[in-house]
Amino acid sequence: MDFVSRANSVRLSGLPIIGSLLDLPEKHSWLKFHEYIQQHGPIVQLNIMGQSHILLGNERVWDDLARARGAIYNSRPQSPAASILTQDLHILLMPQGRVLRERRGILSQLLSRSAASQYEPYQWLETYRMVRDIVDDPSEYNEIFDHWSTAMGSRMLYGRAMPKRGGFQAEVMAITRTAEQTVQPGAYLVDTMPWMRRLPEAVAPWKRYLKSMSRRDEAFYYKMWKCTREDLDSGRDVPSWARLCMEDLNNEKSKVSMTEREAVHLIGATYTAFGTTSGNLKSFIFAITRHPEWWPRLTDEMDAAVGDKRLPRLDDLPNLPILRAVVCEIARVWPVTPGGVPHLLTKDDVYQGYHLPAGSVVHLVAWACGREPALYPDPDMFKPERWLRPGFPTYREPLTEYPTLNNMPVFGAGRRQCPGMLVGTRNVCIQAMMLVWACEISRARDAAGEEIVPPAYDFVAGFNVFPRSFKFDLRPRSLERMAMVEAEYEAALAADPMRD
Repeated sequence: MDFVSRANSVRLSGLPIIGSLLDLPEKHSWLKFHEYIQQHGPIVQLNIMGQSHILLGNERVWDDLARARGAIYNSRPQSPAASILTQDLHILLMPQGRVLRERRGILSQLLSRSAASQYEPYQWLETYRMVRDIVDDPSEYNEIFDHWSTAMGSRMLYGRAMPKRGGFQAEVMAITRTAEQTVQPGAYLVDTMPWMRRLPEAVAPWKRYLKSMSRRDEAFYYKMWKCTREDLDSGRDVPSWARLCMEDLNNEKSKVSMTEREAVHLIGATYTAFGTTSGNLKSFIFAITRHPEWWPRLTDEMDAAVGDKRLPRLDDLPNLPILRAVVCEIARVWPVTPGGVPHLLTKDDVYQGYHLPAGSVVHLVAWACGREPALYPDPDMFKPERWLRPGFPTYREPLTEYPTLNNMPVFGAGRRQCPGMLVGTRNVCIQAMMLVWACEISRARDAAGEEIVPPAYDFVAGFNVFPRSFKFDLRPRSLERMAMVEAEYEAALAADPMRD
């Protein structure tokens, strides 16, 4: 491979015309990106079919660029395939500009600290349900965790409970999978050869498929929107994002300039983001199964902070630094979006002697950022103690506040940082707290009595990833604790304004 140095940057030219295209794997491209960053430094430029791609593998560098220079780093590259699927209405993929600012402003209000508190009862209710279900049948953990995500999304976005698995859950997960597959780099040739978008559907079956999926997704979004509309018309008093949008659209004094169709897509597309919570939870079980030595530390800490006479509460979290350290270490070692969400550089820039050309696709490679040796010694080792012990670069005080998922690379940085960071962090912590308090998790054993250890990295392919199905053992810590979970669950159901 030909390496060219320009203004101190590392540029991998690759082959004529196609550049480095053939060097990139079809799946888990971030592993190759990490390899380049290890070899050539924290900023690497690739040429892929004439398009400049800049790989960033350093949190400080990305923080500098995304925050101080966010005006030129926070747009999005436009994918023809994703454009067809989303009709250019998905907020995650919108280019920088007035429309994006308005949409993010709406989401920021809906996800503010004061607004987030109203969702807490639903987070606990769905987590009590999750614990009951997984104790009943641990082998169904993938579906149970997916149900938590879709049920919570249904409540927040549409004011609708989803008490049973199946039904809407299957539709949401199908939409989520299609979206993630479509935005994955290299999934469609049209993204590297944009001229292919002009091909007629008769000779472009991929275009027919994407349009059919787009119609499917929009029909589902309108179906859910209609459910909220019916509730509002009938006087059913339950809060939801869709309801707030409807009220704004009908308010002549409102400053919101969206059409109803744009609002339908804004709320509907947000549903797909809830799948990241499910992925985090699967990685939590995976990490504990691979590193069972941390489980007694978690349960001992939980017992000291909470005891066995009541269930955990959110205000117990400051007294659970080990739990937060484990959650942060999982996000570092196995990020749900390891390749990051690509950005678009809209103006030539020079950073620490690196020449970064306008029009480049910029990748914050979360997988590489979490393995920067200077910040994370022994980067490939699962070491939650790095967040808890003085002497590690990641240690911060006070331990009642740190470690925290907030502002980690998993949420991005700058003006495109995930507006759901607070709610997402609470989701993961509430789920982990209840699993530690109520359950005993250990390795499963095979027919010969040997422990089954899941592979170090056997994750599904896609934009967002999680471990493939693996075996583990889960049982209740005691019948008394499960009786308390059951009682709290029934009480939460009785008080639920969304119950049928």
